[in-house]
Amino acid sequence: MSLKLTPKEHILLLCSKLQLSKDELLVINDFISQISDWPAFSKKIFQNGLAPFVYSNFKKLPNSEKIPAFLLANLKKEYINILFKNTLKIKDFSAIAKQLNENNIDFVPLKGLILIKYIYEDCGLRSMSDIDILVKEKDIETCKNIFLNSKWEIYDDPIESNFIAQVSETHHPYTFVLGKTKVELHKSLHPSLYSYQININDYWDRSSKIDFYGNSAYHFHLMDFIQHLCIHLHKHLIDEKSITLKHFCDISEVITKYQTEINWEQLLERSIQYNCVNEVREILSICKAYFETPIESNVLEKFKGNSLIDCQYLFVNYLRNNHEEIEVYLSKINFKHKFEKFQSIDGNGKKIRFLLHLFFPSKEFMMRNYSIKNKSSLPFYYLKRVFVDSLKGFKKSK
Repeated sequence: MSLKLTPKEHILLLCSKLQLSKDELLVINDFISQISDWPAFSKKIFQNGLAPFVYSNFKKLPNSEKIPAFLLANLKKEYINILFKNTLKIKDFSAIAKQLNENNIDFVPLKGLILIKYIYEDCGLRSMSDIDILVKEKDIETCKNIFLNSKWEIYDDPIESNFIAQVSETHHPYTFVLGKTKVELHKSLHPSLYSYQININDYWDRSSKIDFYGNSAYHFHLMDFIQHLCIHLHKHLIDEKSITLKHFCDISEVITKYQTEINWEQLLERSIQYNCVNEVREILSICKAYFETPIESNVLEKFKGNSLIDCQYLFVNYLRNNHEEIEVYLSKINFKHKFEKFQSIDGNGKKIRFLLHLFFPSKEFMMRNYSIKNKSSLPFYYLKRVFVDSLKGFKKSK
């Protein structure tokens, strides 16, 4: 059952749709005159990465003259800003894509990069913080040399420790940066510590060749594409606290555009095969309940599972920016994932080493993760990590 939303929240979700019906436009139009705190409403729009969608939809309203000029100006400015940044990123990457083609290296554009071209068809509608591409593991080092020889630099993102990264089998071994463009190079789609395990070779075998801004690339089979978007978003929802409404818009728009081509039985079969039924069902349920995504109820009924995570509760708290509620709820989930990884490690020596690196990660990781400004505060945060955060996670996981 979906949690009740306020009228403002409902309108915000309605404005996030790419195509609105006449009735939906009238609902938004009627609501415009009821908004008293425009700065607060504006803040929610920008926090959730929806400025381009809202700008596009607000322009279609009969009542658009009642929208404050400052908001329309800011929405337009954000659209142009995203358009400029994305165009630059795609231009930077296209030069690399050409070299990948010349070296017979197959690649799959992931997430925002592929969505912008084939779903939104407008570089200004969907922001992307970086570019993600998937290549085959055998081509990783060749790709690395291509980037470095093209004046890109390796971007070092602070990690807990090299040992934890090693036992967790990182799925994107390199990140490259050129100016303000960042590219994550993936060899698989998720870390090994999760219970679901996608067979990346299956994804490759079912992928098909596409034109990608004048270069050749590969695109996942539709069911694999939806499955990947769902489990990726689920990971962010319960683990990294970095989601915005645009990530749900992505899935909703894909399903809306290809609804007549989706084989739900096939998606279910593959979700069972890769042990990700819960993750896919949770995300699809949110899309149907809050974004009115065209998914039949009997489809969700077939995705039976025993998830212990209330993703709709998390979603609404993200929508309302209730970060304290989210942090308390997520502590048990993060502890569970780490404990599952700990159990899977062979040998007591490696298990002890894993715990030490988990409780006492690198200084760089601590400074970033806990937003520490002064290095002299590090000892206090290490103690907090060991005696407060870990115990809180243990209690919540019971």
